[in-house]
Amino acid sequence: MLVGTALAVFLIVRPPGETKGASPVFVGKLTPTATAAGGTAVPTVAAKTPEVTATAPADTTATAAAAVSPTVTVSPFGEHVVVEGDTLLGIAQANLAPGDDVVQFARAIANLNGLDYDNPNLRIGQKLLLPKPQ
Repeated sequence: MLVGTALAVFLIVRPPGETKGASPVFVGKLTPTATAAGGTAVPTVAAKTPEVTATAPADTTATAAAAVSPTVTVSPFGEHVVVEGDTLLGIAQANLAPGDDVVQFARAIANLNGLDYDNPNLRIGQKLLLPKPQ
C-alpha cells in the first residue's frame, strides 16, 4: 500500500511523458498562459466576442427574398451520367452540336474526363463532363 501511495504521489508531481527541461502537460481547467522567450509563463487575456446588433429594414420581404436567392454558377461543361449500353461515341453523337465531328467530340470527352479514347472503360452511374459547343 505504501508503494502504491508513493507511486500515485510521484505521478501527480511528475506526470508520465514529462522530460527534464520540457514544459509539463496539464489536464483540466487552467488559466491559459503563454510562454515568454525566457520560459516565464505570462497570463493571457481571454478574447471577448464583439456585440453585434442588427436593425430590421422597413421592407423585410424584399430583403428576405434577396438573402435567400441562391448564387447560380455557370459551368463551362455539360454533364452526362453513364447508363447501361452507353458508349463514348454514342454519348458524343447524342450531345454533338450541329456541324461538329463526332470523333473529335468523343476524343474531347475522353481527354476532359481522363479516359483512354480507344478503351474508355465507362461505368454505370459515372458522371462525365462534356465540352459545351462554342
